[in-house]
Amino acid sequence: MPGTVRGRSYLESQYATGDRPTATDFADLFASFVSTNDADESPSILGAKRFAGSIVVTGSLITGGAASIAGSLLVNGAIDHTAGSVKLSGCSLRVTTKGNLLVGVATEPTTGSPVMIFAQQTPADTDPTGLPSNTAGLYAKNVTATAELFTIDEAGNVTQQTPHSFTLFTPKKEYEFPYVYRSKNAYLGLEIEVDMYGLIRAVEKLSGQQFIYLRQLPESEVETWDREKPMPEWIRERIEKE
Repeated sequence: MPGTVRGRSYLESQYATGDRPTATDFADLFASFVSTNDADESPSILGAKRFAGSIVVTGSLITGGAASIAGSLLVNGAIDHTAGSVKLSGCSLRVTTKGNLLVGVATEPTTGSPVMIFAQQTPADTDPTGLPSNTAGLYAKNVTATAELFTIDEAGNVTQQTPHSFTLFTPKKEYEFPYVYRSKNAYLGLEIEVDMYGLIRAVEKLSGQQFIYLRQLPESEVETWDREKPMPEWIRERIEKE
């Protein structure tokens, strides 16, 4: 067929209800339909594409550029974006090339670790900056050779949620299971680290009440440390002591 294949929308605009299309019209319509909707095809998206409707992918979706989907996206396989970003505007979910997962937010931090949950820390081991208004984040950052989970609020308060790493003080060796409260604010230029275990033990001595309760786990729940992974010094000391 010479020329450009005429799509369904073009053909529908040329005929009123009751008109009889020609054989060429049917051929064009069939060719247009197969070229864009054949379930057996493996289309390649190398540039930026915009889809106003819904997309159903029975296999994997691999995009080489940016994909903007205003409707629904159902993928039964894997999603792999080698460049650009994947943005689902319908549910306010965005995965960026830096590794940031944004929920309900369109703008990502300008620098720092990816805002990811249970993600491997980045080599920079820095905190996100430049958060837009009404935004908070959850990310991983390396602390004393161990990946820890942090939260950051709109005011720039960075607070560690996994409280078993120590930078401003060294816990006493008699502390069976030390932990801290750690937070910092770049705008204030301050970082705070509270020895929570030592604080509670001191309160116990002053009050005569018990607040810390320890239980020895049964052997079935005890795990062996992976030798390929570096062990924090405070854990090594207590294992060797035992």
